[in-house]
Amino acid sequence: MPERTLHADFSLVSDEMNEVLGATPPWITRWGSLLLFGAVALLLLVSVFIRYPDVIRGSVEIIPGQGQHYTATVWVPAAGSGKIQAGQPVIISLDSYPQAEFGSISGKVVSRPLPAAGRQVKLLVQLDNNFVTSHHKKLDLYKQEQGRAEIITSRERLIRRIFSFFR
Repeated sequence: MPERTLHADFSLVSDEMNEVLGATPPWITRWGSLLLFGAVALLLLVSVFIRYPDVIRGSVEIIPGQGQHYTATVWVPAAGSGKIQAGQPVIISLDSYPQAEFGSISGKVVSRPLPAAGRQVKLLVQLDNNFVTSHHKKLDLYKQEQGRAEIITSRERLIRRIFSFFR
């Protein structure tokens, strides 16, 4: 019989433990909901102040020439090229000069997109600062260079982008 009372004691303890572990304390429910709501509200508040750029990516070719102003030729996909306008900023990364080490070159769009071969359009970009990069390094461009270009077409607030999916 002592074996039977031992089993009964374990089941009694087990039932009490299940009751304690199975019930969620009310303070966790109250404060957990408040903390979750506060985190979401903080993220929405921060997203009001953050601007997120809308970019169109393409390939670029720079042919160095004589004179003060250098221009680059950029090819971008025809899809979405209607958003490109003169004066928009362009960020250029050259294949010969790694972006992590040298940085990028900036410029501005000077021409409207012109039809090119295939499903691409061509446009001209005027380069700023005579090949001085974002890391303040002067590039010595003596030959034709290839690279990637990002045309920044707009800078919308992050919250507007989030809620644009619900329209």
